[in-house]
Amino acid sequence: MKILISNDDGYKAIGIKTIANALAKEGHEILVVAPNDNRSGFSHSLSIRKPMRLYSMPNCDGYSENVEVYAFEATPADCIKFACFHFKEFKADMVVSGINDGPNLGIDTMYSGTVGAGMEGINHGIKAIAVSIATYEKPIYFDTCARFVVEKIEELYNKDKLVLWNFNVPNLPYDEVKGIKYTKIGRMFYEDCYDRSEVEGCEAYSLGGKPKLNQEDHTGTDVGAVLTNYTSITPIMCDRTCYSTLEELK
Repeated sequence: MKILISNDDGYKAIGIKTIANALAKEGHEILVVAPNDNRSGFSHSLSIRKPMRLYSMPNCDGYSENVEVYAFEATPADCIKFACFHFKEFKADMVVSGINDGPNLGIDTMYSGTVGAGMEGINHGIKAIAVSIATYEKPIYFDTCARFVVEKIEELYNKDKLVLWNFNVPNLPYDEVKGIKYTKIGRMFYEDCYDRSEVEGCEAYSLGGKPKLNQEDHTGTDVGAVLTNYTSITPIMCDRTCYSTLEELK
């Protein structure tokens, strides 16, 4: 397959190099177009009427020789949108976004640039995978994530569904992951914290916080799967219509 790869951690991130190299090793043709720097939390945002510089990165450190790499001064969704326009001759069969350094569970899917890049692939009629390692702790088992994607990508490509498959993989050696569960989006929020500082004489704030799980049953959700050491795969669509409410209003 021809696979277009991006992420939100930037082209230098270990995760994107790991997945690009793993898929290239399996014989897939790989094109990487990724942000030139970290763009975490950019969701599906686009850079409107803003110059975006493109850098060709031949023989980029950490990538296999047969992986073509470009750094784009843009958001994750910009990278996919631009690649579909600029590299028309590539004609990607699949978009892969990640491997993200950290989880994209529950409400994360609303803010995630990793998910945003995958959703932009769907907008262009290209089946897509977003993949994240569900931890911020080290060591990080990016190789475990890559192995799950390598094993499932052909099967998911052959499914007659234009959806984004959102992978969240436990931070464990491959043999310690219990298996795969197909899930719905769970409920995980954050306990927000804004740290105050002063920048050039002006009051400034930086967003922090930590994950906060509610007490409800997480069975069948991405959150529940990862908490019990399963890889979660959640099919996500662009359509945000609340159909139950729409039916009530008719």
